[in-house]
Amino acid sequence: NNEYEFKSDHLLICGGDGTLNKVINSLPNIRDFAISLLPCGTANDFASYMGINYNFGFETRHKEKLIDLVLVNGSYFITGGGFGLPVAIVKSNERAVLRDFFRGEIYNSLAHLRVIRGYKRINGLMAICFMNQPIIGKRFQISPSSSNHDGIAEMVSIDGKSYFNEIYQLISMQMKNFYGKTETFRHKVLEFDREHEFMADGEILSKDRRFEFAVIPKALRVIC
Repeated sequence: NNEYEFKSDHLLICGGDGTLNKVINSLPNIRDFAISLLPCGTANDFASYMGINYNFGFETRHKEKLIDLVLVNGSYFITGGGFGLPVAIVKSNERAVLRDFFRGEIYNSLAHLRVIRGYKRINGLMAICFMNQPIIGKRFQISPSSSNHDGIAEMVSIDGKSYFNEIYQLISMQMKNFYGKTETFRHKVLEFDREHEFMADGEILSKDRRFEFAVIPKALRVIC
């Protein structure tokens, strides 16, 4: 929360995407800070994409990179997220008894389990995803051309016409052979007839009927 008092402009964050998200959204002025990340979370999607590994603290040469963020209804996110199946997976992960045992593989297992057991679709779709990098959930490549330093993000609509089609879609993402209906944007507004939840960086960020997305270019300084 914003009650923290930051006494340095360089922060070392130990955790995963969710921890990184919480810190970013706690900073009083995000452009005043640079971050380093020691990845020890569940999926570590951001660290993997940026090439940050567990030996970061022992390396002597680091470069500063400027990373785009996406703002949705007042909250930043850095990797990607969505409506529909991604929300169901995150909620299942919060309740998963063997989460620590499976670590990053838990998302793979839960994705298939949620399809089998059922979940709330979003406007008849399997998912609507908003991506600031290609992969989320450790293995699911949803948006191959997405980048966190090009000033744009991508909205990907994923159809699931049947149970078997949805399983095929998941396998295609894991095999990095998935290409959904993609729309690039700098600013995007989605409105629904009822409230929906939106997840990103492995966290539920917002619940509303109207969602406003905006790309904030070069908003975060990352030492990697």
